Amino acid sequence: MASAVSYAADAELIAAGAEFKILRDLFVRARRLSQSNRDAHEAAKHSGILRGLEDEALFEQLKRIDEQVPLPVPCYDDITDAMGPVFERIMSLPATSIEGLAAKADLVRFFYPNAFSDECDDDSGTVRALVEAVDAVAGASG
Repeated sequence: MASAVSYAADAELIAAGAEFKILRDLFVRARRLSQSNRDAHEAAKHSGILRGLEDEALFEQLKRIDEQVPLPVPCYDDITDAMGPVFERIMSLPATSIEGLAAKADLVRFFYPNAFSDECDDDSGTVRALVEAVDAVAGASG
């Protein structure tokens, strides 16, 4: 269990971790809701209607698709932009408690999801093992 002193020292890191979780959940939702738009863009690409278009005409065609199949607001790109400063804050602050270390582990799990797939070979699973060990100690559910 973390001492009150180490927890207090990590208060900013833990708060940033909580903010990151909120943004992560918003991102996952926006990404899911954006699937129809991505599918429409892919269908247009595969149909050939975008082939040979100059920049302005291509932009207009993609804009029409976005009007017919709108992106959610905020879109996942906006949320990713908002995640940047939180990511930087989490990475720059030292962890002095297991809760602070868990905030850093959440970041790794989100930004390096391939490390958590069974197909990943990350030098014997070291990244995955480290994050899972932190989760086990912190009692995180992932």
